[in-house]
Amino acid sequence: MDQKVQEKVSEHWVSVLVKEIISSTKPPFTVASGITTSGPTHIGTASEFIYPNAIVTYLKNKGYDVRFIFIGDIMDAFDAIPKPLEKYKDKLEPHLGKPLVHVPDPMGCHESYGDHFLAEAVGLMEKFKVYPEIIKNSDLYKQGFYDKYATLYLKQRDKVRDVVFESSLREKKGKEYENWYPIAPICEKCGRISTCTVTGFDGEYYTYKCDKDVEYTKGCGYEGKAKISDHNYKLIWRVEWPSRQDFLKVTIEGFGKDHATRGGSADTASAVHRLILGREPPFYYRYGFFLLGGKKYSKSKGIGLDVNTVIKLMPPSVIKYFIYRADSQEDKNFDPTGQNMLLIYEDYEYASTLTQPIESLSRADRKKRIAYEISGERQWKAKYLDVLLHYQIYRDWEKVKTILNDREGVEYLKPFIQYWIENNFVPEEYSFSINPKKPEDMKGVIEFADKLKEGMDQLEIHNLVFDTAKSLNIEPKMFFKSLYTAIIGKDKGPKLGKLIAAIGPTRVKEILYQFK
Repeated sequence: MDQKVQEKVSEHWVSVLVKEIISSTKPPFTVASGITTSGPTHIGTASEFIYPNAIVTYLKNKGYDVRFIFIGDIMDAFDAIPKPLEKYKDKLEPHLGKPLVHVPDPMGCHESYGDHFLAEAVGLMEKFKVYPEIIKNSDLYKQGFYDKYATLYLKQRDKVRDVVFESSLREKKGKEYENWYPIAPICEKCGRISTCTVTGFDGEYYTYKCDKDVEYTKGCGYEGKAKISDHNYKLIWRVEWPSRQDFLKVTIEGFGKDHATRGGSADTASAVHRLILGREPPFYYRYGFFLLGGKKYSKSKGIGLDVNTVIKLMPPSVIKYFIYRADSQEDKNFDPTGQNMLLIYEDYEYASTLTQPIESLSRADRKKRIAYEISGERQWKAKYLDVLLHYQIYRDWEKVKTILNDREGVEYLKPFIQYWIENNFVPEEYSFSINPKKPEDMKGVIEFADKLKEGMDQLEIHNLVFDTAKSLNIEPKMFFKSLYTAIIGKDKGPKLGKLIAAIGPTRVKEILYQFK
C-alpha cells in the first residue's frame, strides 16, 4: 500500500483533513456551513453543524485562528409541508412557493417559518456546544451583498449558462437551456419565488412572468419588472453558493455526498469560481448521509428522529462521538434501539479511558481518542449500563449515587435513564425489577445460594453458576433460567454475575432461601 494511503487509513478523518487544509490553504481560516430551514431539525440536518465543528475544534486546538459561519438559507422556496406540521396545513398551504422568510410562523413565536426553524437549529447547536456566527441569507440579499454577482451573471448570461450546464452534465439545448437565467424573482403580486420565470434583461431591469406550475403550487399570472437593487430576487443555488463563498471569504466548506456526485452542485461551484470569478474554490470536503433503518433522513417525508428526541436518549457528547468515530464520508445508520445505543455509550466510555500517549495506541484506538477529544468530555465516572442496572434494582437515585460513588455523574445521567424507562428504550434483558418467583425446577438453586459469598465479583459468581450446574448435572441454560426466575421473575435478564454482584450476594441468598 502507498505510504500516503497507509497514513490516511491509520489516521482519524479530521486529522487527515486538517493536514490537507494546512498544506493547501493559508490562514486565517473561515469554515462555512448552512441549512435550509424547511422543517424541524433531525440528526441528519444536525450534521451540517456537527461535522464542521470537528474541523473548527481541531484547528483551534492546533492554535489556528478560525472563523466559523453558519448560513440560514431562509430565502429558499417553501415547497412542502413536513409531516410533523400537517396540523397547520390550513395556515401553511396558501404560502407554498414563497421564500421561507416570507411564510408566517404557524406557532406564532418568530417573525417567519424560516426564522422559527433556524432558531430551533441554533438552540440545538448550543446544546451541542457548537457556537458559529449565524448569518441569514435574507439579510445578505437585503444588504446588497449578492447584487454585483447577480448583475455580472445577467450581463454574462451566455457564458455563465454554459458553465452551469457543462459542469452539471446537462445538454446545452432545449427550452431549459434557452430560458435559463441566474436569478429567481419574487412575484410582486403573490409573493411566490418558485413560480416565476425571467423573460429578459436590458442591462438595468429584468422582466418576469409568474406563470409556472410546480405541482405543489401555481403562478398567479402576473407580469412584472424590477431592478437587482430592489433586492426582490434570489440567485439560483448553483451560482448563489460560490457567490457567497467569495464575498464571505470562505476557505473551507463541506457538504453531503449528494452535492459531491459528478455533475453535482460542488462541481458547478468550482467551475464558477475558476471560470467566472477567476479564483480557486475553497477547500471542499464531503460527508455521508444519516440513515434511519437504511433510509435517508428527510424533513418533508418525516423520516428521521427529531434531534430534540435524540438528545433525550444520549448526551450531545455521545451523539457527536457516534458521528465522529467513523470516516466522515461513510453513511451513519442510526439505530435507536436500546441495545445499539448501549454499545455507543460503552464505546464512548472506553474512548474516555485512552489517556496514554497517542503514539502508543493502536490505530483503532487513536481514532477513538481523537473522536472523543473533539466530542466533549465525559461527565460521569460510573458506566451508563451500571447506573441503568442499579436503578432497575433499587429504584432509588440516592442509593444508586452512594453505591456507585458518583453523585454528580449519576445525577447527570438520571434524565436519560428515566426517558429510556418511560419510553421503552431499555433492552428487554435490562427491563426488570426485583420480583422473586419460585422456579418450576428448584434443582441446584439452594446449593448455589449456599456457596454464594459476600465479596465475590461478577466473574466468580458467573463461574459458580456453571460449577454448580456441572456438579449437579444440570443443563446450564435451564439453571440460568431458574435463577433469573427466582430473582427477577423473568426467564432472562442482565448478565447473571453482574446482576447478583449489583444486588449483593447476601441479599440474593435471602431471596433464594425463601424458596427452601
